[in-house]
Amino acid sequence: MGRLPRLLRGEDLDVLSRELGVTAHKIAAWKEGFLRAGQAGLKSRQPDVQDEEIRQLKEALGDTTMRLKIHQSFLRLRGIDGPFGKGNLK
Repeated sequence: MGRLPRLLRGEDLDVLSRELGVTAHKIAAWKEGFLRAGQAGLKSRQPDVQDEEIRQLKEALGDTTMRLKIHQSFLRLRGIDGPFGKGNLK
C-alpha cells in the first residue's frame, strides 16, 4: 500500500519520514498537494442528471415563492385577510 494513505490515516509523520528516508517537510508537502488535487477534482466534476434536476426544482420553488408573494401583496392591497394575507408569507 502507498505511503501517503498511511499518513492520511494518521500514522506519525516522523516515523514515516525515518522509514522512507524523506524529510517530514517533503512528506507534508506531498500530503498538501494530494489534498489540494482532491479538492480541485471535486470542484471540477461534471454535473450529472441529479444536478440538473436539483437546478430545475430550485427554479420551480423560486417561481412558486414569487407567485405566492405576488398573491399575498394583491390580497393585502385589497384588504383581504386570508391564508396568504397579512404577512403570513415572508
